[in-house]
Amino acid sequence: MQFVFLLLGILAALKGIASIFDGIRFRKTMRARLAEHHVSFSVPATIIVPCKGLDPGFEANIQSILEQDYPNYSVILVSESTQDRAFSELEALARGSQIDTTVIVAGPARESSQKIHNLLA
Repeated sequence: MQFVFLLLGILAALKGIASIFDGIRFRKTMRARLAEHHVSFSVPATIIVPCKGLDPGFEANIQSILEQDYPNYSVILVSESTQDRAFSELEALARGSQIDTTVIVAGPARESSQKIHNLLA
């Protein structure tokens, strides 16, 4: 009886090892096929960036968002008002952007923090 269980255990271990190799082979095959057809599984995305004032490194931070290594995304830059020091900088960065970039004026917050109000706008 012990021999039967030992044999079944060995067979199950061999089947597990074979399954691992099949998985590796499948992964290689799928990568090769995707590379042949240049298929990308990225979904469209939108990044909402609430801004207020000009912090140190402001331009570099916004520029890094506008230069993401992602094939299909857009950016919405939100400011409280046109009087905010960040607004004119945001417009300039949006004009120079290679991707779909929108600048929105949210207006002053009344029932929540300005950051949440900007995100909701």
